Amino acid sequence: MSLTVPAGRATFRRLGRETATYGLGVILGRAVSFLMLPVYTRFLSPSDYGIIQLLDLTVDVAAIFFTAGASSGVQRLRTYGSSRISVSDRPRSCSRMT
Repeated sequence: MSLTVPAGRATFRRLGRETATYGLGVILGRAVSFLMLPVYTRFLSPSDYGIIQLLDLTVDVAAIFFTAGASSGVQRLRTYGSSRISVSDRPRSCSRMT
């Protein structure tokens, strides 16, 4: 019984470390954006801002379509062990996932 407690603590430490890593990435990204604001306002015209916003919107919309396709592909090609699901078993396996 005492063996499961350190494993649980190790799992929480790993979770905390990975959460901090992702959080630090988000914070650094926002800090760089804030620090670059004076550079953007000095060198970019309002029409350049519009072009950048259009590109940003295009990337966001494309990401929605790409991630939707990936998640449905993963659900479709889900495997049990080393064998693939047959076509006749796919509807049943998808209903088990919900």
